[in-house]
Amino acid sequence: TPGTGGGDEPTPDPDPDPDPSDDAPTLSGQYLDEPLVFSASTGGEFPTVEITMNVPKGIASVWVKVDSDNTKFETATDYFGLCAEPDGANLVGNSNLGGMFALPTVNATEYKFSLGAELANMLVDFTGTHNFIVKVVDSTGAKASDTLTITITE
Repeated sequence: TPGTGGGDEPTPDPDPDPDPSDDAPTLSGQYLDEPLVFSASTGGEFPTVEITMNVPKGIASVWVKVDSDNTKFETATDYFGLCAEPDGANLVGNSNLGGMFALPTVNATEYKFSLGAELANMLVDFTGTHNFIVKVVDSTGAKASDTLTITITE
């Protein structure tokens, strides 16, 4: 008979799946929250710049794209594919960038993207604001991205 409920009500799952966002990739690092401003003339030691990526489901790809107001810096980084649309260069297995910093590996659950001394020394020669858009994609296609902004003044 209509309206009696007749057993059409769903039964609750006794063992629900955990919140999928618990396994989503994340990015963290001091200069994701505040831009780094460095004076090329007063100099000193360039600070350590590191972005930690936690990827519980394993890394599929890590992309870095450069967007700068200094065309000479963009030209220099474009040689490595870092200005390519839409996402720049994938660091996983990238032989062009392997000598500059440690590269991520497929299925790793953590990766630290670091601007080492060689990159920092190159960067200080280019005044302007340089944005490094960093995106990590895990094995399920889940993504996290953020922007590292470094401004070099004279």
